[in-house]
Amino acid sequence: MPTFAYSASSSSGESKKGSIDASDRGEAVRKLARMGLRATGLKPLGAVSAPVQAKGGKKDAKAKRDDKSARVPFAGIWEKLKGPGDNGKIHLKHAQIIAFTIELSNLLAAGFQIDQALGAMEKSSDALTRDIALRLRELIRDGIPLSTALPQVSDSFGPLFCSMIAAGESSGALDKILDRQVKYLGMMEDLRSKFVGALIYPAFLAVSGLGLAIVMITYLLPKLSVLIQSSSKATPLLLDYMMRLSEFLRNEWWLLLIALGILALGIFAASQFPAVQLWYYKWLQRVPVVGDLMQARHELQFLETLGSLLASGLAITQALHLLKGTVSNPFIRQQFETIEHMVQEGEHLSTALQRTKTLPPRSIDVIRLGEETGNLAEVATKSAGRLDTQFARLVERATALIQPCILVVMAVVVGGIVYAIIDVVFSTLQQINTR
Repeated sequence: MPTFAYSASSSSGESKKGSIDASDRGEAVRKLARMGLRATGLKPLGAVSAPVQAKGGKKDAKAKRDDKSARVPFAGIWEKLKGPGDNGKIHLKHAQIIAFTIELSNLLAAGFQIDQALGAMEKSSDALTRDIALRLRELIRDGIPLSTALPQVSDSFGPLFCSMIAAGESSGALDKILDRQVKYLGMMEDLRSKFVGALIYPAFLAVSGLGLAIVMITYLLPKLSVLIQSSSKATPLLLDYMMRLSEFLRNEWWLLLIALGILALGIFAASQFPAVQLWYYKWLQRVPVVGDLMQARHELQFLETLGSLLASGLAITQALHLLKGTVSNPFIRQQFETIEHMVQEGEHLSTALQRTKTLPPRSIDVIRLGEETGNLAEVATKSAGRLDTQFARLVERATALIQPCILVVMAVVVGGIVYAIIDVVFSTLQQINTR
């Protein structure tokens, strides 16, 4: 009888590993379920033994490369530049995850069982949906829960998504959990769109201004260089620097490209160090306007995610652990780790937030009210809805403030170049008129 190596989790959340004899994957999953374990991974045990060291204690080539990579500070950078390899899993965009969740939620709400719902989705006109449904259905028929099957099919279903699905499976309200997840994913997409949209137009202005300055320096100045040099008037300092820069850009532009490439590679390599990432995000939090936007975004995401997780039936410690994984900012994530530890030791969430100063007082008061009334999930969700409107206004104000600042910088740079050129042109014309 084949032997399977398994990794599983108990009802208390404890992770366990071992081996089990079974005729196939489905029987192995069922045996684990009878033992009170939920399979998270199954792998047939083959007859291939581990590599043996050669005489003299030498390791094989792969082990040498692994040890060398572990010692090199920049190990893994090339792999990150290449991007994730093809591991057989399906990659989904955020919009595709929402569409898949909506379709599955609708089928379950209509009375379909999970196997029937996935069978209906296999007939979808979208090839990606058919492929996901087919793979999920095969795993579920083997006895693997949907929450465990999802990450095996696609890494795009993150731990937060799968944990909420597991909560729905445990409570028997999977259709309601999926419906709540659709709303949550939609709100997070709107939040991301607002945050990114606030930076698109200012970035366009900055790139346009830089492009205009480069065109003037590399094209217009060389055309007027003869006229400028024939003028008896001393060349303005700014114009003199611009002419030197123009000559450099036209003749040694390749040096600039090499320098920019080295700089980009250096920044990327430095950004892989946690200490550098932490310093950068700490500094970013102090930047006017940008820091306010980031803080408001994390405040809104915290309340919405917390409310959604608690409403799904998860305990506060589980919710905080999952919520920490949704934060990309290492500075904020470090604060959430402290909060999680304090809550595990018996502190109230509002007290932990107040001590770490992670959220503004208004949100801490909301959470304290939810704790006192015993309805933290609903209070946090309603507060997130109000903050969404306030965040939209903050984005509008930030956009309105950033745009004139960029225009002023453009006016100073481009206007300074134009003024210096016009000044020399008028000076030359006056000399011609006096002759």
